[in-house]
Amino acid sequence: MYFLRKLLREIHRRSIWQVLGIYLAGSWAVLQVTDSLTQFAGLPEWTPTFALVLLLVGLPIVTATAFIQRGMPALRGEYQDEVAPEDLEGQTPAEVLVEPEKHPLHHERLFTWRNAILGGVGAGTLLVAAVVAYLAMWATGIGPVGSLVAQGVISAGEPVILADFTNSTPDSTLGDVVTAALRADLVQSPVLRLVERASLEDVLRRMQRDPSTQLTPDVAREAAQRDGIKAVLEGEVGSVGAGYILTATIRSAASGSALGAFRVSAAGPDDLIPAIDKLSQDIREKAGESLKNIHTGQPLDQVTTGSLDALRLYSQAEAAFYRGDYPSTLSLLQQAVAADSTFAMAWRLMAVAYSNSGLDPSKMVAAATEAYQHRDHLTEIERYLTEAFYNDQVTGNQAAVRQAYENVLRLDPDNPHALNNLGNIYLATDALEKAASLYERAISGRGVSNIAFQNLAKTLVAQSEPDSALKVLDAYEARYPDDANAVLLRSFPLLEMGRVEDAEAAARSVVTDAARPVNDRAYGYLILEETGLVRGRLADARRFASEAARVGAQAGVAYGWQVLNWAVWLEGLVKPSAEGVGALKDWMADGRFTSLPPLGRDHVYVAETLILAGDLEGARKVIRDFRESVPDAEKSAATVRNIRLLEAMIRARGRDTVGVSSDLQSVQDDQGCWSCYRTEIALAHEWMHRPARAIELHESVLAHLYTWVEINPVDRTAAMLRLGPLYEEVGDTAKAVEAYQRLVDRWGDADADGQTYVRKARERLAALGAAES
Repeated sequence: MYFLRKLLREIHRRSIWQVLGIYLAGSWAVLQVTDSLTQFAGLPEWTPTFALVLLLVGLPIVTATAFIQRGMPALRGEYQDEVAPEDLEGQTPAEVLVEPEKHPLHHERLFTWRNAILGGVGAGTLLVAAVVAYLAMWATGIGPVGSLVAQGVISAGEPVILADFTNSTPDSTLGDVVTAALRADLVQSPVLRLVERASLEDVLRRMQRDPSTQLTPDVAREAAQRDGIKAVLEGEVGSVGAGYILTATIRSAASGSALGAFRVSAAGPDDLIPAIDKLSQDIREKAGESLKNIHTGQPLDQVTTGSLDALRLYSQAEAAFYRGDYPSTLSLLQQAVAADSTFAMAWRLMAVAYSNSGLDPSKMVAAATEAYQHRDHLTEIERYLTEAFYNDQVTGNQAAVRQAYENVLRLDPDNPHALNNLGNIYLATDALEKAASLYERAISGRGVSNIAFQNLAKTLVAQSEPDSALKVLDAYEARYPDDANAVLLRSFPLLEMGRVEDAEAAARSVVTDAARPVNDRAYGYLILEETGLVRGRLADARRFASEAARVGAQAGVAYGWQVLNWAVWLEGLVKPSAEGVGALKDWMADGRFTSLPPLGRDHVYVAETLILAGDLEGARKVIRDFRESVPDAEKSAATVRNIRLLEAMIRARGRDTVGVSSDLQSVQDDQGCWSCYRTEIALAHEWMHRPARAIELHESVLAHLYTWVEINPVDRTAAMLRLGPLYEEVGDTAKAVEAYQRLVDRWGDADADGQTYVRKARERLAALGAAES
């Protein structure tokens, strides 16, 4: 007991408590600074651990120095020379008076505050030197820590194929789970650009494999070699007791040699997502991504989900999505969001699946809204893509859509979605050169897709470059030999070149091929409808439009509920048909209209057909049905905008013209599209007896070419039929003659219905005193 009291008294007398408090407080501050620098300045992740080791080594040294030197100099005070009375017990007066030895002992010379401070400086220098050496070797590609970019093995932004992880665990889904989670995290990397699975479909076809085939390491390496991709990332999930071992290798596609190998462990299912996050960080660091960028990125559980069950369901849904199995995709995603309602990636994929399939527009809007509300749980690029989709499909805010895609391209200049969709925005606003530039970037880089080829061909046609469009379509067909659109889209440049029979032959080659998917054949019938209109064969056009709707209904795609009213709308726009409108009214009266789901009733097409036929009260009833039967949350911005247009058209045709012009312009401005609604707005001006404005709009329709982008043969046919009488109404005989002659020239081999219009045009030419040329 005496010894313990004496020890505590010595600790107190020598200021050990104060020294330890100061040291620990200083150590805590050092660790905080080191951790912050690691996070925000891009230091190696082992820096705080190394600093902690050095501080732990320093702790006994500082403690010993304080004990031997009787505290720190600044802390020495009244306790330094104080001697307790009991310490003098048993000593003679002579012993008490003896002066202590003035020469310091060896340990007193070693454990001095000067040496302790020098040791601390040395430890700090060692830490800095280790960090600088590591970063220098990493940045210059020296040694095993050198990055692949610095070593010249890959370039920043290099495309890499992520193979499906091999799974050797009892859980058969775990390989897909790790692959999906790793892909979600690596998407954040500006150095490794993962090739999207959809972009691999054409190379898999060239390899004579099903596009939905499993992407094993061997398949991935062969695909990479065929497409000139330098590296493949492959891996394996294994079991160790109740835990897992995750290994990954960046491998040269050409030689098969390992460029970098990685290994992490997870103690159990709850640790799997953090382990994938660590694996991703190691891969990104080895590739050459800035450590600062890695450390400041969002953790994997924040950009995906913290639920392993939800992640497992998502990975299965993603596989079904790429197979085109939308019902299975949606079923699995609904289970995933039930497991984690904040799983934004699952909500986003669900919205895209509903959009692609056309199965339930209301659920697409709901899923897009959920994804938008939880967008903070996405990577930056995914967040911008979600904002673009939401604003396009739900709010209709085209300025926000454009800004979102521009933000994506700022982060990822080759992003296929942003390149294509921003190009579409420019195309819709008649900025053709900008649109073509984006599509060209898309087809020449990592953003290549069949959609980009299609849109570039259409844009070149709109720029009066049909020959260039055909060359693009040649390249399209070479890359996607099984894609019917590569054949069908030839119709547009061929029509512009006046080769109508060749355009028709291209479409017939698809619709007569029973092996083609039904949606391809439906699209082929729509193109035959267009060629019929171009030649004035209106009976053929109506027949092919109905056939497109019938075949499309089998595919469950966009033509599904247009079996009747697409053909009626076409007929009504060119020539109101009592028979067609009567059939439409019968369809509505016998309950077939209201038996459909509210969003499947095609309110816009039905109401417009009735307006064209002059049945304004019937159109009003359809619009009321839309407002009452469709919940507000399920009304897309585009449909609401179309309803506003139709309400203005009803007022125009009913002679209630106050404010109609401004309402029509407001609808077009909200759409952000120069060409949208031009025919409908022209008709409204005709009904309001404003022929000059109607002429301007119809002429602008004829001035633009066959692109199937808002301006199409239905609009062009309406313009061609109406311009002659409108020019007569304003007293411009020369222009009226020109319009009638154009109709006669273009419809020289029209059918009986078309010849009715040709005869009238010839009669008007004769009445105007013009000799038919």
